[in-house]
Amino acid sequence: MSKIIKLSESTLNKLVRQVIKEEENEWVKVSPEQYLEIMKYASYNAKGVTMLPQYRGKKIWITGKLDVKALPIKSLEGVGYVEGDLDISNTGISDISFIDVKGRVSDYGSGVDRIRRQKIRQEKLAGAQSRREDNEWSPENSDDEGNRARAIIEFIENSRSSIKIRTEEDSNRLVELERYLESLIEKQKQYDEEGKDSEGIYADIETTEDEINEINDMMDVYNLIPQERYGFYSMSQFEVVGNDDLEGAEFAVGTEYEVEKSCREYLDDQFDSPEDYFSESFLENHIDEDEVLDYFRDHYEYDVAENPDVYFNEGDFELSQEQEEKKSKLEQEIAEYEERQENLDSEIEEPEEYSRMYDQIQEHIDSLQEQIDDMEPDGEPSQDMIDDKVEELLRDVKRNIVDYMKDWGMNIANYINKESAVEDIINSDGYGQILNGYDGNYDEVDVDGDNFIVMRVG
Repeated sequence: MSKIIKLSESTLNKLVRQVIKEEENEWVKVSPEQYLEIMKYASYNAKGVTMLPQYRGKKIWITGKLDVKALPIKSLEGVGYVEGDLDISNTGISDISFIDVKGRVSDYGSGVDRIRRQKIRQEKLAGAQSRREDNEWSPENSDDEGNRARAIIEFIENSRSSIKIRTEEDSNRLVELERYLESLIEKQKQYDEEGKDSEGIYADIETTEDEINEINDMMDVYNLIPQERYGFYSMSQFEVVGNDDLEGAEFAVGTEYEVEKSCREYLDDQFDSPEDYFSESFLENHIDEDEVLDYFRDHYEYDVAENPDVYFNEGDFELSQEQEEKKSKLEQEIAEYEERQENLDSEIEEPEEYSRMYDQIQEHIDSLQEQIDDMEPDGEPSQDMIDDKVEELLRDVKRNIVDYMKDWGMNIANYINKESAVEDIINSDGYGQILNGYDGNYDEVDVDGDNFIVMRVG
């Protein structure tokens, strides 16, 4: 049975203070400026800094942002905490796992970055080798991703470059050579055990290994690593890994639909501020006429209705609908009285009575006609007059749309028919000039009946 030790409160507090003191004694706080001065004094040898009396056996606490970018430093040994950001870009530092960084770490071009990239490369090579061994992208087994990779290989072959591409015959030959090499090695062991001269076998082994290495140095479809986390706009993107001639090269591949969509995605950003990318004459050729006319229509419909005297002369005005209705009634009444006049011959035989009635009717007709003649427009344009005038003004705008826009201070860039402009650019410049900043080229490749567009983009 273990013995229970009881501590008094004062003893416990004493122990706690002692632990805190020992913890504090493990660290020495240094400002970033002081640390850089000390490193400079030690010829940027972190190990040398830890040997200085004030830092020996202690961890260094940097009290702010530490920036050693591009300095001839290979290690930050002794540093345990950085109270801010840490920038080790373009240095030889390959390990900071022992440093607790409060802020952000920047390590581009450092040893840490190179190790990380090498690890990623090895993972890519392992994945490629697995696909190669499983024959994943052979014509017999290939899926869409494999067909795209094969399209890139054909693109490289068609480019007449000096890149040696491994053929199916080369792969079959490689299998034969590897088997032959195994048999030679076994034979060489047997000769050595029996004390026979194996010089000729050594020569065969060397020749076979050279041929194997020559085939392995050739590029095949499995040197293309699909970029799964990102593509080239709407196209697929592949990176070359494991081939000295094209290491790191990037290729984009897609169907015609995907390539055209990619062009539109690329150009879409440019049309946020088209005046920065396109000439004035190009923009003038792609004005969205309907949008501009709608703008002027809204203006003229209001202005013509509110200021008719600006747009109409006295002779332009028409009778109101009520006046037109009254005029029609008067004309109808005149027609009826004229018909009565014509029938007087058959109704009245007395000449004097006929003359009196005729004059009386004529007098009434003249009175009715006088009412018609005295009718005048009320000075307000009808809706039809307004509509006709607006259409007349819009026809003039349409004929001289650029001049109108400039006179009215309209920014042409804000009234572009983007669909028309993009279509024009694609038709005139082509996919390569739009998307391919590497060399502007592209090629069409057919793989088992599927048509792909391929370009090198990096």
